[in-house]
Amino acid sequence: MIYNKLALIVLFIGVLGVLSNFLLEPVLENLGVCDELSFPELCFNLFYRGYVESVALFSAALVLVSLLLFFVDRRVNHLWLVFACIYVVIYVMLVVSTPPTSGFLQPQRDIVSLWLSMGFVIVSLILIAYKSWRIKS
Repeated sequence: MIYNKLALIVLFIGVLGVLSNFLLEPVLENLGVCDELSFPELCFNLFYRGYVESVALFSAALVLVSLLLFFVDRRVNHLWLVFACIYVVIYVMLVVSTPPTSGFLQPQRDIVSLWLSMGFVIVSLILIAYKSWRIKS
């Protein structure tokens, strides 16, 4: 039962991250953090489009995967948790090191976060399916 709690916690974190995408945009606009600068729209786009959307994309991936975690064995949950922890570190390092705007042979931060989120879902599904199959046989 403790691993169902893990799946529930992952689902909760994922939903919070997705909701942050919708809740933070009006808050950031109303705070006026970027109004003091000479290019407020650029400041907002660099922060919001760069980091908040990245969190929301990865959170949506967490929601998708967490729905599967309710139905798998505890050993599969543990293995996925180890994988997810390692992947989150790699995800954060790559998203933070990616420039917010595109350049020559450099994709934008939101494109990188989209690729990494899709990769997380695909690898998680393969890992969960393979380990569940190995445990049952």
